[in-house]
Parts: sequence; structure tokens; C-alpha cells
Amino acid sequence: MNMGKKIIFCLLSILFCGVALQAQHNYNLKLDNSSGRSVSDFWETLRKKSTGGIGIGFQKVSFFNALYFSNAQGKGSAIENKGGFEAAYFYHYYPVMVDIGYFRSAFNVNSGSYYPDYKEKSTFLQGLDFYLSYAPLLPDYGRISEILIPFVGIGYQTSSLNVKDTKEDEKIASAGVSSPMWKFGVKFGFGGYFIKGEYKQSLSISKSTAFNAIGISFGYQY
Repeated sequence: MNMGKKIIFCLLSILFCGVALQAQHNYNLKLDNSSGRSVSDFWETLRKKSTGGIGIGFQKVSFFNALYFSNAQGKGSAIENKGGFEAAYFYHYYPVMVDIGYFRSAFNVNSGSYYPDYKEKSTFLQGLDFYLSYAPLLPDYGRISEILIPFVGIGYQTSSLNVKDTKEDEKIASAGVSSPMWKFGVKFGFGGYFIKGEYKQSLSISKSTAFNAIGISFGYQY
């Protein structure tokens, strides 16, 4: 593990431990907010709302290395992002949220020297990811803290960047870009539905295949 990963892991570990210790310290104290509930009552309320859900949404991936991802103008670069989608399942037993999903993002190829023998080709990133998150991050502000849930988590993404000959429906090349990841976001639940927005990033940005992703999804929760 390089120094960058060690630093990020340490920071995330400190964050998780700090939140857990603070929650334990305040377990039977009254909170200075509009709800007036004790922390123990607050957590009991949230645990009764533990839920699972499945959703689908939009995801845009950006590679930090210009070889894989172009700038905003998309000129003179090998690959320009076109956007993509993700589908995920989550289970939230407060304060822990586990989610696993599939994603696929497509790219435009701008370089004429990029597999020139194949005139009709598509380039895309696809894979699976798994995350373990802590949520909620907010204290008890009453009803809003039960439906608006910010979270932070770490996980792993197993993925590959692929080039496919669309005419023959054959894969030309594939490069593994799997990586440990971290993310943060917010989930808004209302009745049997939810909307979730999040930011994901490779733990190490020093690798040539490091990337980040911004996504928004919606779906059904039960």
C-alpha cells in the first residue's frame, strides 16, 4: 500500500472511530435541538426504519489521467466521457449501510490512431462495486434527520475499460482498472421511494487508471 492509500485509510478510520465514540459518549444525553429526544431514542427510531432498496440512475466517470479522459472541451484526447448508468441494491441497518451495484459508462474515441483498423468501435467502462458506509452523519434534528441521510463509506470496485468492435460484436482490448474506493453522498427517503446522490473516487489518484464518478439514482425502498 502506497503512502497516499495509507493516509486516506487513516483519515477514514479516524472519522469512523470518532463518530462511533461520540455516539457512545452521548448515548443517554439530551440533544440540544428541536426534537428533544435522547440519542438512544433517536437510534431506536432509526433502527425501526431500517430498510432495503433497489435503484437505477445516471453515473458519469472521469479518469484523472488525460490518456483515458479528456478535458471539458474533449479536443485532442483519447477518450471523451458520454455518461452511463448504474443499478444498485442497498440495505441500511442504522448506522451501517451496505450496497452493491453494477455500472457501465460509455466514451467517445477522438484519436484516429486509436485502433485505426476498426472503423466501428465502442469504448466503455463496466464493473461491480461494493461499499460499507456509515449513515447518518447528522445529529438528531427531528423529522429531517429521519429522511435526509448523509453518509460516507469505503469499498472496492472491480472494473475494466473495454474497446469493442461493434460491427463484429467482438472485444478488441480490455484493461483492468479495479481499485479500492471511497465515497460520500446523501439519501433522501420519502415513503416507499428514495433519491440518492453520491461522489466516488479511487483511494489512490497516483495510478494511471484512477478515476472518480458522480451519480444520482432513484428507486424503491421497503
